Amino acid sequence: GTASSDNTAVATTSLSGYNITVTGVSAGPARITGNVIMNGNVVGCTNFRDVTVTTPGPWWQVRDGDVTTIGDISSQVPTAQYFGTNGAGGFPGVPVFGGVFNLIASGTPVRISTNMWNVNSATTASRLFNYSYFKNLVPEDVVSGQVYTDGYKWTMITGDYTMPATDFLSTKNIILVNGNVIINGNINLDNNVGFLGIFASGTINIINPAVTSIEGIYMTDSGFTTGPGTTQLVIRGSVASHGGISLQRDLADDSVTPSELFEFAPDQILLFPDKLGFRGQRWAEVAP
Repeated sequence: GTASSDNTAVATTSLSGYNITVTGVSAGPARITGNVIMNGNVVGCTNFRDVTVTTPGPWWQVRDGDVTTIGDISSQVPTAQYFGTNGAGGFPGVPVFGGVFNLIASGTPVRISTNMWNVNSATTASRLFNYSYFKNLVPEDVVSGQVYTDGYKWTMITGDYTMPATDFLSTKNIILVNGNVIINGNINLDNNVGFLGIFASGTINIINPAVTSIEGIYMTDSGFTTGPGTTQLVIRGSVASHGGISLQRDLADDSVTPSELFEFAPDQILLFPDKLGFRGQRWAEVAP
């Protein structure tokens, strides 16, 4: 067969029925021509069909991490890729969803992961872990901007906050923002040493397309956006959003590199401050 836009041969076959994957043809109308060829010469009739060529849309991927939502999970995963990839332990995470799991480009469930683990179940929580919850756990004697006795630097901000490119490296930082957060540069940590937790009552938005890597734990009441851009964004850590997550990067027909890659960071979980952890109480009657 040939693509009439450039007359480049894209496939040959001896079968009467087959599928052809056309490469090197831009999106839009194209013509696929089929010839019967023997010994290099056309000996049969020529047939053609007009088709509409569409390029794959942007897709996202998760490495070694779970995805949990009460709604839908969608990603146009290319045929040769997986939605969830294995971590250092040799296993992928588990996507949990309350709506549908739609891998548009290749169907479900073949491209979920090598293990195809997934859970279609509504998830509920008796307690809402939002900005107010974490704000109420801040110790009363904490002074904003200073390092507390446990080695964490606590920062409380009222109003919108723009965060520039920051190398937190081996420091441990907790930032609570009663407003919106704009991330305007890469955020780096030393693995297994540095920690960053951002808790916002508003949105967390990445507006700079030059931002390609952020690390840490991000919690927002109103929504998380990756920002439009044509470069990959890698998020190493965890993102929790009560207002949904909007993935806006687009690498334009790249079937190898996902537009957004979320990588689980176990060190960030282990370094999560005890003072912001869930505190449960158990009462029991005992003999005097």
